[in-house]
Amino acid sequence: PTDCVSTKKQPWRQKCSFTYATRCPDNPWLEDYFHSIHRNRIKLASSTSSSNNNNDLDFLSLFIGCNKGMDAVNAMRMGSGNLIFDKEVWRKAMSKSEKLHSDVCGQSLTTQFSLDNNMSASSSLSYGHHRAKVHCVEPMPATYHKLNRSANELGWDARGFVVTHAAIGKEDSIASFPADTTAGVENIGLANGCGSGKCEDVIVYSLDTYMSKHVKGNNSPIHYLSIDVEGYDYDVIIGGLNDTIGRVNYLEFEYNWMGSWAKQSLLEAIELLDQKGFTCYWPGTAGRIWRITGCWMDHYNIHMWSNVACINRNSQGMVSVGRDMERRFWNTLRLGKELQINSKSA
Repeated sequence: PTDCVSTKKQPWRQKCSFTYATRCPDNPWLEDYFHSIHRNRIKLASSTSSSNNNNDLDFLSLFIGCNKGMDAVNAMRMGSGNLIFDKEVWRKAMSKSEKLHSDVCGQSLTTQFSLDNNMSASSSLSYGHHRAKVHCVEPMPATYHKLNRSANELGWDARGFVVTHAAIGKEDSIASFPADTTAGVENIGLANGCGSGKCEDVIVYSLDTYMSKHVKGNNSPIHYLSIDVEGYDYDVIIGGLNDTIGRVNYLEFEYNWMGSWAKQSLLEAIELLDQKGFTCYWPGTAGRIWRITGCWMDHYNIHMWSNVACINRNSQGMVSVGRDMERRFWNTLRLGKELQINSKSA
């Protein structure tokens, strides 16, 4: 807390306990869950010759602020169990003819969701890959064009990887974004606008509007919602309160000092999500996690860049994920003074 307080007027320095802990987190509780899902599907396939004719998607995910698409591709691989969705294949497609802007968290180099031929839905189940859908929503023109071209060239758009050129905010509108930036730049959003240079108007949807216009099956669960929109994350949540947020099983979003977050309260966001059935945590690395819901500390309201992960307690299908997150939270606490995270160890 000391670092958070001493640098609260200089948030760009990223000197805060929950920034150190969550700046580039992982989510092994989610990966473990989908590993078990795919193992169970293999057992089902080996025990019956009939295909699954249910029209509901086995996996639906939205990445709001998709950037280079690395995390979205990994989610598609995780949700579908299909080996064709590979981050290295995607990185090469995205890097063709032009160098991408560098990653803040190095997503292009981090380990992807592990699958082998025995676990892959494409090899074990005739209905596997086409039952997953990931929406990759990106407002930056140069980045969107790279994403869209790569998805088309790889044929992934026909397999459920949907790229949309749009921004998501609190309400429907139009916003201007720079059209001449390097593809993959990560620090420009609604807060920055276009400024000078070549600009392009981009449609802005509320989350509820986007779902009604672009996602079929409005009653199906959203297994994984990721929000990374450079300071407007809570606005996205607010814009989805009527029809969307209640359908989300697992939610990740950024907390920040930019954009709307500058005048918004994390405590208010956590309490609102709690009312909607979500328990929220600071996700770290190596399976470490700290609960926020019911464990509030005053310095959390100091606006610093960090990440929050929430599980919907009302989701019957992902009860095991919530239990795993809570188990890991208590295991993290048991480390006590053995676990010290600062700017050098993060």
